Amino acid sequence: EKLDAFPDAHLAAIARAEAAQQDIVIEQTINQIELDVGNAQVELFSKKQQVELATENLKQAAEQMKLARDTYTLGRLTEFEIVSKNREQLFADLSHIAASVEYKKAESQLLAAEGILPHLYADMTSHNSLERQRIGMLDSAKAMLFFGRAPDDVKKAPEPAPAPKP
Repeated sequence: EKLDAFPDAHLAAIARAEAAQQDIVIEQTINQIELDVGNAQVELFSKKQQVELATENLKQAAEQMKLARDTYTLGRLTEFEIVSKNREQLFADLSHIAASVEYKKAESQLLAAEGILPHLYADMTSHNSLERQRIGMLDSAKAMLFFGRAPDDVKKAPEPAPAPKP
């Protein structure tokens, strides 16, 4: 009955409810971003350790190959054993390359989650074309609160640290 005295009071109540709902959505978004950044940091740390392990394995394979060559020149190793050591070194090298690629991917995911790659993050996390269209429309209307296309005057993202070398 209080609302009957003010004909537009119900509209104000609806607006307040919608604003409260938007505040909840914004809070959920912030929490999701924090979670994404935390997960990306953990993933990057894990991939860095994998690169370090692959680097160590590559060094050991190279050492074993050198020893195998030296032993071969002394006539104490067969060609088959040399080929096997060479194959082990090749697999160690391929593992190192794969670990380095995964490290760079994790690094990119962290940069995106931190908003350093703002123009890519929204599209990367959208699940379907409808979401991508909605994000594009919000971006065009400059209604993207957290992400969107990077302004022209924003400098490029800082160069990430290189992956550890063997």
